[in-house]
Amino acid sequence: MGEQVTEFANSDFPKLEVRDQLSWFPDAEVVACQECGRVFLVLPDMDDTLCPMCGKAPLKPQQSLVLSRPPELLLTPRLNNANLSQAFAGFISGVPYRTPDLTAENLTNRSRLVFWPMWLVDGDVKGEWQAMMGFDYQVKTARERLGSGGWSSTPELRTQTRFEPRRGSIERHYDNLAVPALLEHATIIEKLGSYNHQEAVNFTPDAINGAVVLMPNLDPQQLTGAAQVKLIAQAGAEAMRAAGAQSRQEFSLRGEYKNLNWTEYLLPIFSSHYADDDGREHTVYVQAQGGKVYGPRMASRRKAKTLSLILFGLGLLSLIAAMILMIVNNENVNFECSVAVLLMTFALMLIIGIAQLLRVKRWNSNQTSQFPPL
Repeated sequence: MGEQVTEFANSDFPKLEVRDQLSWFPDAEVVACQECGRVFLVLPDMDDTLCPMCGKAPLKPQQSLVLSRPPELLLTPRLNNANLSQAFAGFISGVPYRTPDLTAENLTNRSRLVFWPMWLVDGDVKGEWQAMMGFDYQVKTARERLGSGGWSSTPELRTQTRFEPRRGSIERHYDNLAVPALLEHATIIEKLGSYNHQEAVNFTPDAINGAVVLMPNLDPQQLTGAAQVKLIAQAGAEAMRAAGAQSRQEFSLRGEYKNLNWTEYLLPIFSSHYADDDGREHTVYVQAQGGKVYGPRMASRRKAKTLSLILFGLGLLSLIAAMILMIVNNENVNFECSVAVLLMTFALMLIIGIAQLLRVKRWNSNQTSQFPPL
């Protein structure tokens, strides 16, 4: 990379205020989770409900600074209740001894729409750039093959790239470059998948429709470096098109980045929850566009224990029968064979019962370690 001079001038950072009323979310209350520290905007009847993100504590009213400016863009969910129920049904299939509260119906009825934020930044770029630009060209070659009729030659075209130094100047304005607004942004995308941002629409208050809105936890004033990276990438792509190149390397820009303007972009997920045998709540998330489900699927230790006790009881009956045969040894009965079969039945029932308990323990341990809350 060449030397870069960075100047951020006339940046319009979002205004924060302790608000009495938000025009873009009327009647909303500011609440926070005392466990994960996330701050939400919710309707008044939704406070004191379980945190839709970590699921570990209820939401409590909290005086907080919030954005006075409405979001600019929003993605509406594709999933309806039928799609959501189908996604949950597929999610819970295959769970051994499924805990009673883990049903598609419960997850669907408890689901809440949550909008989580990204930043959109507009900005001006002015400066001098230089790069190695790659130009593709085709080379005609031949492949030689030895067959039954001797050597044959097959012509082939191979694409190669020639890199040449280029430099120039640029003065452009770019709109709506997406920058993370949450510390956990990468985790959410990794677990739930990416969105089709081509479907974004202009924000209107009606689009929220009583959903929960998660507030950013990354301040734009800390993200000027990320904004610069986005602007440089856009400038590099435009310089490549202007040069007629197909690729680029070592692009650097020496210039100014001015008039940064920040707005919000809201993305949808569904959040639901269920309780395990011990009453602990577990959160399940659904990407509201593609329908990918993420969360732990807990098995019921009680169900496994009940089955184990039944198997142990059957084994115990076999053991008792074996003991009775030993006491009333009748020479007309194949004594040794009968006792051996009954003892083997007892051992088998005991092993199967213990195996089911160990299976559930291992399953639940893997679920909690592999699918922590977002």
